[in-house]
Amino acid sequence: MIYVLASIGFAYLLNRIIGDFPIIPKTPEMQVRFVAFLERHFYDSAKTSKTQTAQGTIALCLGIAVSFFLPVIFIFSLYYVYRGADWIAHTVLCCQLLGMHAIRKGADDIFKGIHFEDVDAARTGFTKLTGLDATSLDNTALIRETALHISDQSLVSVVAPLFFMCIGGAPLAFLYAFVNTAAARAARMPDRHAFYKSVLFLHKWLLAVPARCCGAFMIYAAYLCRLDAKRAIAVLRRDHALRFNEGYAEAPVAGAIGLQLGGPRRFGSLFLERPPIGDDARDPADMQIKEAKDMMYAVSICAWLVFLILSWLCFVH
Repeated sequence: MIYVLASIGFAYLLNRIIGDFPIIPKTPEMQVRFVAFLERHFYDSAKTSKTQTAQGTIALCLGIAVSFFLPVIFIFSLYYVYRGADWIAHTVLCCQLLGMHAIRKGADDIFKGIHFEDVDAARTGFTKLTGLDATSLDNTALIRETALHISDQSLVSVVAPLFFMCIGGAPLAFLYAFVNTAAARAARMPDRHAFYKSVLFLHKWLLAVPARCCGAFMIYAAYLCRLDAKRAIAVLRRDHALRFNEGYAEAPVAGAIGLQLGGPRRFGSLFLERPPIGDDARDPADMQIKEAKDMMYAVSICAWLVFLILSWLCFVH
């Protein structure tokens, strides 16, 4: 187990320093294609809602089995091919499941576009980061939505993957990543809610523990970044229940940077109805994107250290 924890620790550092490996297929993109493949073969719009839910549950079980056992087979196969290759493969797979580098790169592109008054560049950066149509967003909306996305991704792409890695290594983290990818697709396809009902239920409870850990890390991150930690605590206490899991990540960020996040928003043809979290204690400014990004990095360090230490105490010591 000590080698697995060392691999996770090194994977975190690789993601911070290098990010994606250019010659290796990107795992998140492969999972998006896999979810689309399952949907294409199992979803039938002509069926009743109950039948669609059953089809979605079957697709979910198949996706979980493939996402968990494929990394297991791949890593153990390399162990018998060349000693040490399994450790390298495990490290690379874990590195690809972490989102710090992608979040930083996307946030920097949006910040530069807003800072230099190039709203088209900021919109392009936002679309690359989130996959959402940003043509109708002005600078204020871009700042709010970018800070919201960073807070959400701090949970689902940083804290949660590290949590599951430290429990079950890359295979369990891959299982979580598949469920998270499917849940993200479901959020953008409300007409297929019945098909993704099982996915959303499982995703909700998989995130339950990481979300509450993320809330605590966010408060400490606000203190480390010299932001308003007291207001972050106040907003967390007041607004965390507005969203079962995401509220624990969004509320402290909203309080720390003094900006209201969430609320209804249209992205092209997609309309998202979300509860508003936090209050406008400050006017929206591009620096709030950097503050949210700094909090994400501080949270990643907290999660990395805390989860590795707890895993070492539970499984090694």
